[in-house]
Amino acid sequence: MRYKITKIGSILCAASFLVSLSGCHFFPGYKTYTYDQVSEELRKTITVTDWDGPVPDGMEVRYVMTRKVWKDDEGNSSDLRYEYDEKGRQTAEISVEDNHSTRASLVYNDDGTLARKEYKTTGKIYGYHIQDFEVTYEYNDNAQLVSYKRVSFSDEGEESRKESIQYEYENGHLVSDGNRTYDYNDDAAPFYEYVVKVSDSHSSADVSIKKCFYDENRVLISEKNESSETIVNYEYENGVLTGSTATDKWGYCTHYDADGNRLYETDSDGNYIFRYTNNEHGDQLSYEEWKDGKPRSKNTSSYVYDENGNRVSLEKEFWSVDSDGKERSFKSKDTYEYDEHGLLISEVSEIDGRFTHMEVYSYEAILVPVE
Repeated sequence: MRYKITKIGSILCAASFLVSLSGCHFFPGYKTYTYDQVSEELRKTITVTDWDGPVPDGMEVRYVMTRKVWKDDEGNSSDLRYEYDEKGRQTAEISVEDNHSTRASLVYNDDGTLARKEYKTTGKIYGYHIQDFEVTYEYNDNAQLVSYKRVSFSDEGEESRKESIQYEYENGHLVSDGNRTYDYNDDAAPFYEYVVKVSDSHSSADVSIKKCFYDENRVLISEKNESSETIVNYEYENGVLTGSTATDKWGYCTHYDADGNRLYETDSDGNYIFRYTNNEHGDQLSYEEWKDGKPRSKNTSSYVYDENGNRVSLEKEFWSVDSDGKERSFKSKDTYEYDEHGLLISEVSEIDGRFTHMEVYSYEAILVPVE
């Protein structure tokens, strides 16, 4: 979500792949829909439910996204619904289709750690779909992951595949993940530590191991991702972070500013591949792709914000040149609409003045404990 911190959006880790399964059926191009037609249809789905009643001590009102509906000018569409628990944590994302629905659920432990993820489909599925699965997590007393188990199910509900990973720790450090073991030296500088991050895809569990190096003052100076073999070096001036560089195993390097915005990318010989500029909001103003010492494609962006700092429009101009020297260009424009609470309720996109797609959002005010 791009909203204020008191507004909760879609945070479901396991459900990002649902967008690709959300019923974006292709219809032949002989029938298209205008903005007025799509807008009239989608705006009927927008709801913003305010809190009606007192707010007890220790509680506060927050707005959570409950629905996101998208449709383009060819009739392709998606409809996603969201559910939350009493603490305002997202517990489910449901993709609603004509003949079936898919539900990705999260279950939390009392301490807020993730206990279980579930993915389940109901109804009749046509074509490719992700098998149902369930993932469970176990932790030690320090809230460190010690067990990851995933079970996939066939269309008949039978177990079709099992995966599991066990993690062992000593003095707070990961020493084994089932396949690999790790050694540490905390007494010398620079020293390092491993951080485990588990992310689920529909095909497998991805485990990345990150090695962190610090100086004698325990200031982070570099990180290495053991899987991608990418090394990130951090730059400081008078103890203040000024930027960083990420270099992969082929010598390609990406440069970032102190806020993590990309500045430029170079190849192993130091030649530009990409160049970027950003504004004070962190939004990208320009992007260039370079080849043989000169840009071969470029896009520039222009943003408009309201008095509350919300983005109300984004215009982009794209330019490229083919290998034969022929230039091509087009323009796009996105417009954003907010309600009286500052909640984003619609996004409209067009290319060269032609409507392409629209997305609308619904919200509900809920009571959650003050953090």
